Amino acid sequence: MTKSQIELRAFPRLSCSRPARLLFPELEEEGQVVDVSAGGCKFMPFQLETLAAWRMPPGLPVRVLIGGQDVAATVAWATPNYSAIGCHFTETIDPHRLAAMLDG
Repeated sequence: MTKSQIELRAFPRLSCSRPARLLFPELEEEGQVVDVSAGGCKFMPFQLETLAAWRMPPGLPVRVLIGGQDVAATVAWATPNYSAIGCHFTETIDPHRLAAMLDG
């Protein structure tokens, strides 16, 4: 692996598949979280059409519900067809809370 291929991360990432919901004022979208860390997550919606119609720009404040935990976040990135949305948590998640999110 070359240095240009190394992905630097602020927090270790856990690949998983957990039911989740993405919330912002006019929408509640069901899906799953497939990657999560203390700093954010990757959300994959079940219905692509809904999120594509909303055109969620980076910086949009959202909430992510994972395992009964409600976490404030902002949209960091989205794939062109909104099949995956990167969410940056507004505060670093404590390891115990992160474990509760994944166990819930």
